[in-house]
Amino acid sequence: MILVADVDVWAHAATTANPPGVGLDAAVPVASQAEMDDNSHVGRVLFLAPTGGPGLSLEEGVLDTQTFQFRWRGEQGNRDEAYADAEAFAQAGDAAVLRAPQPTVIGGRRVTVIQRIGGPPSYLASIGRQVDFVASYAFTAASPLTD
Repeated sequence: MILVADVDVWAHAATTANPPGVGLDAAVPVASQAEMDDNSHVGRVLFLAPTGGPGLSLEEGVLDTQTFQFRWRGEQGNRDEAYADAEAFAQAGDAAVLRAPQPTVIGGRRVTVIQRIGGPPSYLASIGRQVDFVASYAFTAASPLTD
């Protein structure tokens, strides 16, 4: 099973690292959904929430597909600035996730496919003076049942 902490490491790893990652700016924290309401994140932050997924596939060996909701929160600002920043952050992050080298290794699991489920990031909510955009991604990896 891939954990939020594993996705954090992958997101911050350079695209040229071994194994390769997304190359997210090290100054941008990645946090679990449980941390969304603690008000300690005042700048850009990426919140991750495991959301299940289609599960096991036995077609080509044993693969497990997990999904994660990525909630891209932008910088604080007035409504228009906060919206523009969150939208730009989400679009750039989405493009980086989709361009990240595949296959790769995340949390010790060989991940063969990472794909977005549904459309590009979309507006979700405004929290105080920050705005969130959200998109979901599926990670297809070798199942721990093969260990």
